[in-house]
Amino acid sequence: MPKKTKLIFGIFGILLMVLLIYSVVNYGILHKTINDEVNFYIQQYGLIAVFILVFLLEISPQPFVSGLVPLASGMAFGIPDASILVIAVTSVVVASFSAYAFGYIYGEYVTSRLISKKKYHEYVELVKKHGNFALAAIAFTPIPYFPSLVGAFKMDIKDFFIFGIFFRILHYLVFGYILTVLI
Repeated sequence: MPKKTKLIFGIFGILLMVLLIYSVVNYGILHKTINDEVNFYIQQYGLIAVFILVFLLEISPQPFVSGLVPLASGMAFGIPDASILVIAVTSVVVASFSAYAFGYIYGEYVTSRLISKKKYHEYVELVKKHGNFALAAIAFTPIPYFPSLVGAFKMDIKDFFIFGIFFRILHYLVFGYILTVLI
């Protein structure tokens, strides 16, 4: 790797670490701020805001706010449960396929800048061997979900649909039901 590229990645890595440390230290403030903004937009724009916010929270690799927050906010503001669940699940499917496609198309290029071709192909094989179970577990639980990674490591689209999309939809239906009981 050329020195200039190493320098750029080094600076980027340091900035990323500073951002991570800042985020961990200020987690409560960031979490509250994001939740307040989500509530504001849901109250103002209703189902359109739910779709857009769930999409953005699902497609972006961030550990701060679950896509369930717009769902809960919409329910709290009186949006009918069935309507909000249909909109949220539709948004999840669109976001997941978009992230997967982005990873599938651009993932090898991006990862080739970070790891060797040999390592990349090892990760592709690892995803083929263990990716289904891991993706299903991550998609169902509140752990941050990154469909772009399985796209980057070339998971079969059928497996992604079954172990990623299906379990993510199940995640929203189960936790959405729990929210309907609680709210």
